[in-house]
Order: sequence, then structure tokens, then C-alpha cells
Amino acid sequence: MSASTRLVRSLPQPFHLEDLLIPGWAPVVAVGLAGLTLGFFTWYALIVPLHHATTSQLGLLLIPPAGMVATLLVWIGYARYFAHRTGITLIRSLQYDALTWLPFLLLWLTFVFAQQVALSARVFLIALSLFAIGKVLIYARFNQTVREVLIDFVATRVAIVVIAELAAVIIGQRAGTHVQESQNVLLRSGDVGMQCTISTSRRRATRAPIWRSFRSSRS
Repeated sequence: MSASTRLVRSLPQPFHLEDLLIPGWAPVVAVGLAGLTLGFFTWYALIVPLHHATTSQLGLLLIPPAGMVATLLVWIGYARYFAHRTGITLIRSLQYDALTWLPFLLLWLTFVFAQQVALSARVFLIALSLFAIGKVLIYARFNQTVREVLIDFVATRVAIVVIAELAAVIIGQRAGTHVQESQNVLLRSGDVGMQCTISTSRRRATRAPIWRSFRSSRS
């Protein structure tokens, strides 16, 4: 009975509308604007190309507010889960997670700069990458396992990338052709086939004069 009681107490509490006011107005406004941005660009990318006036107007009225509401609900749900997993307070979890939604505001740069500089899909991928990186860094800040895995990953992968780039630069500066024939039979099958083709063509070229001389002698 006591184990079930501890299990029930460890579960997250149900969502209440008052949870939006816990972290203060600044995180709520930031996440709300991010959700409004996502809703607007969803309408801009999916509804506007249809070139239907009524559908476009209804979408502009419904999709951005729906995006804002959905984003706020996702923000609250993830923050409650994060607080439950890491043991921090809900207020702190909401405040930290609100920072990860700010990169989506970069989507408005597509209307500021030229299309070649700020393409919508490119800016969205950048914002999504910053969103994911921010969540990983915040999770590593409060979880020791994630922090250790992240440190090991950065320490090994960054070193490999740097060494590979330096090796490419050093090899590229040397004179000559930097190609080595593989000793694997499967990898060399293309080279062997090319050599067979060349030798066959050479044999045909050497036989042609003999045949022509035979025909000329008979005539």
C-alpha cells in the first residue's frame, strides 16, 4: 500500500490553467509569440499556395491562434515532464524551456531579408536545430547522465572532425595524385573490368590489319 502511495505521489499533477501564470508573463509571451509564428508560417506554407480566397482568410483567422494554443500546451506538458524527471520546480522548468522556443521567431527574417539570403525552409531548419540543441543543453544542465553522454560525444566527435579537416588540408597541399588502388577484389572489380575492356580493344585493333591484308592478297 505504501509503494502504491509513493508511486501516485511521484506522478505529475494534472494540468491547470493557472500553471500558465506560474513562471511570469515574459515566458508566456515568448512561447505564445513562438506558437503564433509557427501557426502563421504553417498557414503561409500550406494554405496560401492553394490560391483560394475563402480558405486563405479562414486559415489566417484560425491557424495562428491554434498554433499558439498548441504550443502553450506542449510547453506546459514538456515542462511538467521535465520537472518530474529532473526534480526541479515547475517554475524553473517553465522558465528554462521557454528559452528553447525563441529561435522560431527567426522565421520573421524571411520577410526582412532577400529570399536568397533568408529562405523560409532554411531558416526553419536553423530554428529547429537551435530548438533541439537548446533542449539537449538544458537537459544536460540538470541531468548527470545526459551531461556525461554529451561531454563524451563532444570530446570524441569534435576531435575526429578537426583531425579529418586538418588531414584533408595537409594532403591537399602535397604535390601529385593522391589516389591509392584498393587491394580488395570487390573494390577493384571496376578497374579489372576496365583493363579487360582496354586489352580486348587492343587485340581487335591488332587483328584488323591482318584480316585486311588477307583479303587484299586473295583479290
